[in-house]
Amino acid sequence: MYEDIFNRNRSKLVKILAQYLPDYPEKERLTDLIGIKLVDDLNKKLAIGAGPENQPSDDLIYEFGKYVHRISVSLYGFFRRDRAQDLPKFYRTILLVGAGFSVQSGVPLLRHLEALRDVLQVKSFQEIHDNKDLDQKFKKMFKEDILGREIVKTTKAHEIAAKMFHRKVIIEIISLNWDDLLEKAYSKYGEIPKINREDNNATDYDSDGFNHYLWKLHGDSEDPEYEWIYPEMKERVFSSFSSYMPKLMEHPHIFLVVGYSEIEDDVKKKIISLFEKAWSKYTFRIGLDLGLFDKYRQNYIVAPAEWLLPLFFEGIKES
Repeated sequence: MYEDIFNRNRSKLVKILAQYLPDYPEKERLTDLIGIKLVDDLNKKLAIGAGPENQPSDDLIYEFGKYVHRISVSLYGFFRRDRAQDLPKFYRTILLVGAGFSVQSGVPLLRHLEALRDVLQVKSFQEIHDNKDLDQKFKKMFKEDILGREIVKTTKAHEIAAKMFHRKVIIEIISLNWDDLLEKAYSKYGEIPKINREDNNATDYDSDGFNHYLWKLHGDSEDPEYEWIYPEMKERVFSSFSSYMPKLMEHPHIFLVVGYSEIEDDVKKKIISLFEKAWSKYTFRIGLDLGLFDKYRQNYIVAPAEWLLPLFFEGIKES
């Protein structure tokens, strides 16, 4: 029922969103994301007999306006009340990125990875992981058929992350992705220092005592011989990073979690929760996951990383 109402009123809803978020870069995309969520919520209420008090179309428009207002308040608080753009001038940043960080580059999310899995005629990623031949075939397909496509490009988010990492404004990048887009974005500065295996030795990379690495915890398209963490598998945090955590937590840092679903427990328990407990004021989540926005209303910013990260770091002057 509400699907049809949303489709009929979509142009009106885009205009409502534009009134609240005039500078937002992808208004139609956000309208659709909110619409999908509200249609599902309202249909569920209808199914249990909790029908709308007003006309269904008025009900949807009203709920849409309320939701967009909450998102706009969150963005306003991020940029004005909390003066987020001033923070990188005083505190260095630790960046954790998940699949959503690279999705605008053309790197697929899970449903598209499942298509690669189906090519190998198996029912689970665990089967691929447990079979060396299938494992190597999948990694080759990912590198050639996904990363090798012309449409897969670095975004402004990759570029600004690489630039800030080079300038040591970002002191560590924790990546849960297999792709090599951060490496490509950093290539103008040289070869990015990274840890992509449990047995890699992390040594102080700078006189400030921090390692300054790109930590590829779940696998690396540049290292197909090492174990990748596939969907449905337990996440992995290198013991060397866990040992490094106390050093990172000695002083306040900004902690940005970008495009990560937080479905699994290991990364959340061993990294995110610890940072958040220590520096809740400086912990921000960035992405387009409205479920996480509902859960972490105080520090989840609904925005694409390729728009928000350049704004976040714009106060850092060129040296």
